[in-house]
Amino acid sequence: MEVKKVLRFILQTCDIANLDKEGLTACIENDNFVDLEDAYQYQAAVACKADVLLTINIRDFRGVEKESIPIMTPAIFVSQYMRVS
Repeated sequence: MEVKKVLRFILQTCDIANLDKEGLTACIENDNFVDLEDAYQYQAAVACKADVLLTINIRDFRGVEKESIPIMTPAIFVSQYMRVS
């Protein structure tokens, strides 16, 4: 039940990003990523003008333009943006 509560909070707080054909093409053509999934996440975040991209492995995003979107771990995000009571 706790997981569902957390997921509901995330869905109420965050938007879901979509990626079109142009974005998917950018994923395929971007040689900065080893994993296509990371390229997809990055392109979707940039396309929807996300405030931040959360990942458990920041190293997967080396070599990308971090100026366009901050990339951080969930722990860093929580420590910087959320108050836990």
